[in-house]
Amino acid sequence: MGNPAGAPTSAEAYFQAGCRILNEDGPSGWGAARTQFEQAAGRSDSEMLWRIADACQWVPSLAAHWMSRAVLSENEANGIEVDPSTLCITGWENGDALSQHFRIAVESGDHDKAVEALTAAADNRLWAVLEDGQEIPDEDFIADSDLYSPNYVGLDPSVPLVWMDCKGAVMPYMARTVLRIVRQELQNAGIHQARLFTPRPSSPADGERPADAAAAHAGATGRPAGARRPNRVGKGSWTVIEVSDPGPLPVDLETALAARAEGAWSQEAALWLLTGDGGMWLPRLEAGDFVNWIGDDQAMAYVHWPKVWEVLDEMPDPDDPDPLREGTTTSQLMVLRIAGALDFNGCPAVLAHQLPGLTEHDTRRVLHAMAWSARGRSSAQTLGVLTA
Repeated sequence: MGNPAGAPTSAEAYFQAGCRILNEDGPSGWGAARTQFEQAAGRSDSEMLWRIADACQWVPSLAAHWMSRAVLSENEANGIEVDPSTLCITGWENGDALSQHFRIAVESGDHDKAVEALTAAADNRLWAVLEDGQEIPDEDFIADSDLYSPNYVGLDPSVPLVWMDCKGAVMPYMARTVLRIVRQELQNAGIHQARLFTPRPSSPADGERPADAAAAHAGATGRPAGARRPNRVGKGSWTVIEVSDPGPLPVDLETALAARAEGAWSQEAALWLLTGDGGMWLPRLEAGDFVNWIGDDQAMAYVHWPKVWEVLDEMPDPDDPDPLREGTTTSQLMVLRIAGALDFNGCPAVLAHQLPGLTEHDTRRVLHAMAWSARGRSSAQTLGVLTA
């Protein structure tokens, strides 16, 4: 068919087209912009995801999604895993302003070394990260710069967790550098396998200092909590305890998965596969602890597919049935694997010789999902695979 005149052909062209739509079309163009960004992301690397996250930082329906995609791209195979909720962006759903949560907790096999790494990051580096992602450890330069840097950096060694007072401002490039600094310091401390995540925050919110923190910084002054892009007034550290009961989840799992997938054809198609067969898969995935929730309000979620494949690839034990296999057919398990392949880029290959294990019903569903992933839901419906 050829390339229509003027249509983008490269990752950069798709990215620029998405940015133009955001700037020129307003909210009515956000869906079209996301389509362009999906094409750009599919043709490039991790840095493109960060560029898209930065371009979408002010867009309510896109900011959290692309931030999650960008942090997920920082995963290291069999190394330091980054949860998609890390440095999450929340807000908008209840009319609140978008806000980014600059907290990183570490889960590893060596608590003391993790504390050592976060202490090094907090004392020597994180205070020197600018909003554009530069790391410039020069206090005079930082004080005179028009670019924002964290007001304060705190450490909770009990988690361990590092905390940055950024007044809730959304700054993807700063988040990228902060994430990489934490990873580097963990590796410098001898930790090469760990999980980074942002725990559900309790009050006070980013930018608010509790009484003991204010006392610890009695000599510092700053803008009131909630101010955007405040001037940096000094660096310091205090203990911030992050312990709270998350309480009941505000949305059901399907709604949370759909919120993350919206506009991303492959993820939408994967969710459609998971909700078929009478909705058998979502309860199993949730009961088996294969689901991670994103954000303060936990309005989004994703399936932790590496954990799913680990279970599926193990030899089944007839004396200890697992929640995924029990009562399922070969065809249904193949649909689960294919859903994972559509939803997560790092999935194992679905081998062609395994596909004959699909029933006719599931074959039609998989073909429909593949068409959806390639051309969108409307295009898939016009093919009539489900009704042919």
